[in-house]
Amino acid sequence: MGLGCMRSSSRAGIAFSLTIVAVAVGLHLPLGARQPDSEQDLLARFEREQKPVKKSIYATRLAQLKLQQATDAYAKDDLDQGQKLLDEYLKWVKSSWDLLKSSGRPAERKPQGFKELDIALREDVRHFGDLEHRVPFTDREPVTKAAQEAEKIRGEVLAVLFPTGESGAGNKSGGPGSKPAPPPHFRSNRGYGPRSSAEHENNHTTALSPVGEGRPLQAVG
Repeated sequence: MGLGCMRSSSRAGIAFSLTIVAVAVGLHLPLGARQPDSEQDLLARFEREQKPVKKSIYATRLAQLKLQQATDAYAKDDLDQGQKLLDEYLKWVKSSWDLLKSSGRPAERKPQGFKELDIALREDVRHFGDLEHRVPFTDREPVTKAAQEAEKIRGEVLAVLFPTGESGAGNKSGGPGSKPAPPPHFRSNRGYGPRSSAEHENNHTTALSPVGEGRPLQAVG
């Protein structure tokens, strides 16, 4: 009886210690390791924010959240919900871009907001490439259109970030007035033709990676 009580007390002590450690670690989490903002929190911040650049960053985050929700809906074969969420994704992308354009901020010298939108859209375009190949051909049109619109807006963002056509990777042919090279995407593998049953089965068994996985959200303000 006494030995059982001692073991019980020992387990309770270990559990209590682990709880204290977990709380201590949680209080000292680095910014990049924080829990992602909820949709309600982002919406509230978007509505409160008055500065267009910071407001655009919240819109960009909401766009990526909607794209992930759309991906989850398509994974469950909920095509109507997926299409609805893609429409909401584009609404937030366009809102972010409109806010940046109206800010009067020189993107080439002060890229905050523009840079976040460019990075997000670059990731989104790659994500659309995966999503397109996992949606049946007959239901793929909304995904393709959303991908094309995201790519178009990213081209406009790059044009103001690099007005001479010289991106970070360098554009040897770029000179004054030249256009930036189109962003890398899934043109070569878009696969509009019918797929074999083996390919179809393989695509449906491959998991999609979350939007923006591996990149921590930057703090605003």
